[in-house]
Amino acid sequence: MKRGCISLGQVKCDDCQRIIPHPERYLALDREDGTTERFCVDCSLKRGYARYKMERGELVLTFMEEVVEEKDQAEGEEKGEEKKEEEKE
Repeated sequence: MKRGCISLGQVKCDDCQRIIPHPERYLALDREDGTTERFCVDCSLKRGYARYKMERGELVLTFMEEVVEEKDQAEGEEKGEEKKEEEKE
């Protein structure tokens, strides 16, 4: 599970090993084995865990995956196909 967090100044990036200062954002990534990895914004962007997107005319950092948006779009297409099938009947 991915969580976008705000550092209290005592968090170290597991990739570049730098201390993430307060109030910088970081990604906490929970692994299946129960461990948690922490990545600064730069390392998150480099690894593809984060991206910038335009939202309401403003550039916003997000740790959410594009797959979520693609899934929503695919569900919308499925609903559209269901409506077409109902209309044929």
